[in-house]
Amino acid sequence: MARGVDGRNIFTDDTDRLGFLRSVLSIQSDASFSVLAYCLMDNHFHFAVKVSSTPLSKIMHRLLTSYALRFNTRHERAGHLFQARYKALLCLNDAYLISLVRYIHQNPVRAGLVSSPNDWPWSSHRSYLERSVSSMTDTTFFLEAFGASGLDRSDYNNWAAHTTEDFNPWLEDESSPDLYRDDEIEVVPLEVLAASLFPDDTAELRSRCRRHPIVRKKFIFAEKAVRNGHSQTSIATWMGCSPSGIHRLLRRNKSQVKA
Repeated sequence: MARGVDGRNIFTDDTDRLGFLRSVLSIQSDASFSVLAYCLMDNHFHFAVKVSSTPLSKIMHRLLTSYALRFNTRHERAGHLFQARYKALLCLNDAYLISLVRYIHQNPVRAGLVSSPNDWPWSSHRSYLERSVSSMTDTTFFLEAFGASGLDRSDYNNWAAHTTEDFNPWLEDESSPDLYRDDEIEVVPLEVLAASLFPDDTAELRSRCRRHPIVRKKFIFAEKAVRNGHSQTSIATWMGCSPSGIHRLLRRNKSQVKA
């Protein structure tokens, strides 16, 4: 999520919103990431993004910079458009993803702008209803998780219409499956990060050993790498395993180790 500086509007009309979505599509053409859900409001936007080889920090830097330049030129203004730091969290299980997508699509309803997500044209909600074809939104990942919960696309509209006041992704809780990314620090190479954490045991991080002490070290390293802006794919490549292996490592061990 990113907000306008001092709470100012970052979208003044539909031309601004279309320009923002074009910026996303342009970056998608050469950076490997999928948009699972989005919602554009007046002074902020929400995105659920699945990254691959390109770190989220680089994607967001390009997006916010390119849009701000376009916005300032169009509206003949100068200076910062967005707050200095965007908010980002890492979703580690399907149940949380399902709640997060509904939370994103319910934004205009909670704001009192519309009575139903169906009535807001500036979100990915309609892509899930098959009312429109979006070249930007990837619905497959969410619908697989949605189906695994016992529901299917025909259930989606009724499910999405119900608000969940008790869900807030920005309230960190011990039981929550998210990890907050620290986007104010400099991204360092993985080998440097590994050496700083375990100067005498970096080889263990890339081994196939499953002994508990080694798994704990692998988790600490993977969590620090995510917080530092690295994607799960790049971490997996460095450690010699699959991205799904990193996903399981983070999800299973979050409650056991405190960073």
